[in-house]
Amino acid sequence: MDGSKKRKAVYNPDADKRWREKNKERARYLTDRTSCRRFLRDKATEEDLEEMEQLIAERRQQLKNVPHVPLRCDTLVL
Repeated sequence: MDGSKKRKAVYNPDADKRWREKNKERARYLTDRTSCRRFLRDKATEEDLEEMEQLIAERRQQLKNVPHVPLRCDTLVL
C-alpha cells in the first residue's frame, strides 16, 4: 500500500434519484427484470413455469425478426 487513502463508498439518494429521472426507461427495465426473477425464484408454481416457458419461446421468436437495440443508459457521474 502506498499510504494513499481509498475513497469510501457513500450512498447518495439524491444522485440515485437524478439517475432514475434521467434514465426512466432503463430504470423501469431493471425494476421489471428484478420483479420477474423474484417471482420465478420464490413464488412461481409449475403451471406458472410452463406458461413462462411458452412466453419465452414466443419472445425469442419475435426477437429473431427484430434487430436488437439496447436501452439507453447514461452513466452516473458524481
